Amino acid sequence: MHLWKQKKNAERLDAGNKISFIAGDLLSPFKKGAFFDIIVSNPPYVSESDMGTLPDEVKHEPLIALYGGKDGLEFYRQILKGASEMLKRDGVIIMELGYDQSKSVNDILRQNGFSRLEFFKDYNGITRIVKAKAR
Repeated sequence: MHLWKQKKNAERLDAGNKISFIAGDLLSPFKKGAFFDIIVSNPPYVSESDMGTLPDEVKHEPLIALYGGKDGLEFYRQILKGASEMLKRDGVIIMELGYDQSKSVNDILRQNGFSRLEFFKDYNGITRIVKAKAR
């Protein structure tokens, strides 16, 4: 969704004066020390080997929304590298996961200063969401 559409939607919901919109590449627009209660991300997470196996209904999505690098974890590494420094003391990050990435993302979270991880499954019993707190 384009930024102007997000602003228009916020105004439609009478939330335009309660939300600040900032466009940028991942966390780059934010300086260290900016404190957030929550960061939510649905990063591209499809690995190179899984790109060819995507269902037809997904293939119409832009590549940039799907492809997460050779192992599908590139955006997790980039986002989590600086995210803990941007969260308040008990701040949380919530991220969507690829179907087989919970162990790898768990490791990346812990390597980047996150603890108290909770994983949530979708209706098919696949772990799809992680919630973690900054230390």
